Amino acid sequence: MHEYFFTPEQWQAIAGFPYKQAYCVTSKIHTPPDGFGKLMSMVKPRMAVAYHYWNHRDIELEKYGGVRKTYDGPLTMGTSKAWDTAPRGEPDTGLSSKWLTEGALKGVIPPPKQPLD
Repeated sequence: MHEYFFTPEQWQAIAGFPYKQAYCVTSKIHTPPDGFGKLMSMVKPRMAVAYHYWNHRDIELEKYGGVRKTYDGPLTMGTSKAWDTAPRGEPDTGLSSKWLTEGALKGVIPPPKQPLD
């Protein structure tokens, strides 16, 4: 299981962010569709589960296609009202465990499609 979000261009359209901010949100804080697919191709799970996205039915197939550009294995895309309304914990302190830091996969953030200046 891994979280899955929008592309920078989709987030620009949905949230009205300038591209630079949309890129940071979708590709550094979250995981865009092709990044999720690349991650799953590296991990090779028995079943990839994408979560943490809103049901924007008008772009759902486009997002699915983005995953399929980089991953062709078993895939479930999950979201629920319960997830959307669940209480959230305290913000991250910014201190990651050594285990998590050492296990970081390299090369999963896609390059920006537009200049960030």
